[in-house]
Amino acid sequence: MISAASLLAMAQWYCAIAAVAWLAFPLALIVVPHRPGLAWGLGRCVSLPACAYLAWLAASIGLAGFGVAALAGALAVLAVSSGLVCLLSRDMRRSLPRWPGAVWRVEAIYVLIFAVVAAIRACRPDLFGLEKFMNFAFMNAAYYTASFPPVDPWFAGKPLNYYYFGHAVAAAGTHLAGVKPELGYNLMFAHVFAAGGAGIFALVQRLLQTRPGEAALAQVAATLAALVTILGGNMHPVIFGVVRPYLEVMGWIGAPRSPYFFPESSRFVGFNPPTTDKTIIEFPAYSVVVGDLHAHVLNMPVAVALITLCVQTAASRPWGWPWRGRPASRRRRVQRLSLGALLALLIAISGMSNAWDVPIYLGLLGLALLWRPGAFREMPGAAIAGAAVDVVLVALAALFAAWPFWHHFEPFSQGLQLVTHGTPLWQLAVLYGNYILLAACAAAVLLRPPAAGWNRRIVALAGLLVVAAICVLAVPETVGIKDIYGPDFQRGNTMFKTSYQAYLLLPPAAVTLGAAAMRRLSTVAARMAFGIGFGALALSPLVFLWFPYDQNLRPAPGHFMSLNGIIFLPGKSAGDYAIREYLIRHRPGPGQTILEASGDSYTYAARISATTGIPTLLGWHVHEWLWRKEPRFWQERAELVSKFYTRASREERLEVIRRFNIRYVVIGDFERERYPGLDEAGLAGLGRVVLEAGGTRLIEIGDPS
Repeated sequence: MISAASLLAMAQWYCAIAAVAWLAFPLALIVVPHRPGLAWGLGRCVSLPACAYLAWLAASIGLAGFGVAALAGALAVLAVSSGLVCLLSRDMRRSLPRWPGAVWRVEAIYVLIFAVVAAIRACRPDLFGLEKFMNFAFMNAAYYTASFPPVDPWFAGKPLNYYYFGHAVAAAGTHLAGVKPELGYNLMFAHVFAAGGAGIFALVQRLLQTRPGEAALAQVAATLAALVTILGGNMHPVIFGVVRPYLEVMGWIGAPRSPYFFPESSRFVGFNPPTTDKTIIEFPAYSVVVGDLHAHVLNMPVAVALITLCVQTAASRPWGWPWRGRPASRRRRVQRLSLGALLALLIAISGMSNAWDVPIYLGLLGLALLWRPGAFREMPGAAIAGAAVDVVLVALAALFAAWPFWHHFEPFSQGLQLVTHGTPLWQLAVLYGNYILLAACAAAVLLRPPAAGWNRRIVALAGLLVVAAICVLAVPETVGIKDIYGPDFQRGNTMFKTSYQAYLLLPPAAVTLGAAAMRRLSTVAARMAFGIGFGALALSPLVFLWFPYDQNLRPAPGHFMSLNGIIFLPGKSAGDYAIREYLIRHRPGPGQTILEASGDSYTYAARISATTGIPTLLGWHVHEWLWRKEPRFWQERAELVSKFYTRASREERLEVIRRFNIRYVVIGDFERERYPGLDEAGLAGLGRVVLEAGGTRLIEIGDPS
């Protein structure tokens, strides 16, 4: 049972973010006219990031501080724009009676996935473990900042050098819903998957509902596509978690092995069998159960919106953008200009949230422009050149829209490198082969003579996504980003980011083609045979969720579930929890910092900064090494913090306090463990103890002069 406070927070979040989507709905209808279901799915994916973008832009250029006032201004811009659209468009006013049914079908998927993901997070809401501290620190930094970029909460005095915009969107949603950040983190988590699922549903329904009387099949297939994309996975848990243990028990293969553990589906290439090519393969359902608000997770609704717009582009007749060819009417010119502007905005947001999405979806856009019916009626060279011009123009517009971010950001990758490893084909088949095989078999059925025009159209549009996914999967087999990790993880980060996009492209395409093929088959026997294969290849990955539930998420009998992300803190350290609550109420002023123990990545280090967003001198060592590119930066500060706590003179401590404008010093069990010989008496002499609880002390620094 979920606690009443968490249920209330869910209701607040849902109502607030739904209101933003309604404000953006008329604008989405300009981009995808006469398709209210698709427009609503698009709006669910885009409305919150767009609103956050307006508030972020105002804060970045000094028009307003980031927070409720800036977001209210952004909502006013959306409301006025949508009002003008409704006032000036007779077609939109006439189509009002047709909206409710199409909208509520998409919204039902949003509500379903939102409730499921929120329930999963409520089983294990703790924002501790893996990279949750990092993501919560970034979200808190964005929530409490007045301007952008925010100060790095783990490197006081320097701007946050990370793709932080997704965390700013989470902060914006938290402000709009009026909930605390420790609730907003898990609610944002539920929202991104619900919005992505709603967008997938709307897209697949649009692809399949091509003729009257086909609505039921389109809705069932779209529901399956949304569920498989968000809550399914790959064939690894099916093969190694279900089939192999059964064969072992039956004695048909070797001796029983250790029980299947669900993270094995993500740590497969390089781990089973062990090799020197270790990679991480992540998919949405895995993200759901581990709870990290990674950059690619936060940008998932935007990625789904870009997929939708690229499919819309591929489905249209060749027209060129407004700057290369004049459509027949003013309404069409407005629609196409709006499409180009939205594409540029979403690419800009992607660049600030998850940079790998920029080349992936600019590539998909270029492919979609060449995929349109009759695109090569001109000379092939002219078609390719025209598509290239369009993509470059969108990229330049996106760069302009995100310029306040790029002006301050210093890329921390060290360039590209050719990889020396490749994934064995059998492992690629386990990870992605089920969707590609289903898509290929369904396409063969649909293109079997006589192939109707709608069959060819569905194969073409869904095939675009399959081809794009194969191209994405080819990237880490060829090149990788140079980073600080060793040769065993040469392409680890590259595959981590690119594989995620393949799991957004392949399941909707495979389910769309499979459902269309079922419709094409004429006999009951043929449909049954194909249906069995369809279920085995596309639906069986849903079995993945059982393993994390059974191994990690199952709540104890009578346990009240919660979405409060810091519910773990009182049990881990009552003193740390008391200090965190004190600092929320007595937050240091702008530019002021706290001092606490730093430490290795994925540990309890920098816990106060992570849970408040107040900058500390140093957080996780290796992460700051990655973001700053040079180890000397974190090493210098690590030594400074260690010396401050243990052996520095009073004058040396006062110099550090003045240099970093330190307001509070934390002394707890973690500091005592990290710094043997900690000088508590000397530290206490720097100010007054304003809080002491559970052996943890918070010292407010006096006048350092």
